[in-house]
Amino acid sequence: MARYLAHYADWGIVSTLSTDYGLTPFGILQSFSDRKLGNSTGTPYFYMSVMSDVWRNLEQNDTASLALTQAESDWCESHELDPMEPICSRATYVGKIIEVTDDAELKFAKAALFARHPAMKEWPAGHGWKVSKLVISGVNLVDFYGGSAHISADEYFAAQPPRPQHWV
Repeated sequence: MARYLAHYADWGIVSTLSTDYGLTPFGILQSFSDRKLGNSTGTPYFYMSVMSDVWRNLEQNDTASLALTQAESDWCESHELDPMEPICSRATYVGKIIEVTDDAELKFAKAALFARHPAMKEWPAGHGWKVSKLVISGVNLVDFYGGSAHISADEYFAAQPPRPQHWV
């Protein structure tokens, strides 16, 4: 389910430690992609402006989390589930967000981002857009009653997301 959410979601909340607010947690909605639909890598890629609060926070401390929810789709609502009900799955991916500098990976990441978010190609160049990725160290998943599952990065990347049943 964690791989499913990371592949089929288009956006989530990225949280960092705010340099403007005394290192308190700071979250912002962020579009991302792990690849064109149907062929997941599991690594979330972002297109961030150097002008954004999150980018400035990451320059001081690159630890971050990405929170995703199945409520982004219509599945939970169509099953009359509140987004907080455990069977309306949600996950938090933790690790470090780093800039992508390798030419081959940068080309791949831009293709993945622009395929899922075509408008990004037209965003103003003067905003200093950078491609970055979340290097996942672990995942906290809630997808059923009884508490959360703590998933290691190795377990997460070993899994393959199921075909979409409720998302697209």
